[in-house]
Amino acid sequence: LLQPFDIEIDTACDGVEAIHAVEQQGYDLILMDVQMPVMDGLTAARRIRASGGAGAATPIIAMTANVLPDQVRKCHEAGMDDHIGKPISPASLLGALARWADGRGETAERAQA
Repeated sequence: LLQPFDIEIDTACDGVEAIHAVEQQGYDLILMDVQMPVMDGLTAARRIRASGGAGAATPIIAMTANVLPDQVRKCHEAGMDDHIGKPISPASLLGALARWADGRGETAERAQA
């Protein structure tokens, strides 16, 4: 979905790879699947937040088919800043990227809380 845009993308196959990538280099934004092998996205998000490194403050957006209110709440409790339900619509994804890329996301999330 993001390939046509001028966005540099790295891919991790599981939560362990995601944590390692965040530790190795800085990111502007993390798109995190919740259901991954080896380590799920909720655990990975908690560990990234607990790391205290630069990644601890990086916005994390959940991308998941888990869309029930309790499931969305669990994403936020794990330290994820936003949530996009699957199937992912290009408009939802681009909207979330725009929100968090320009710093408005944090303000919008707090207003919704």
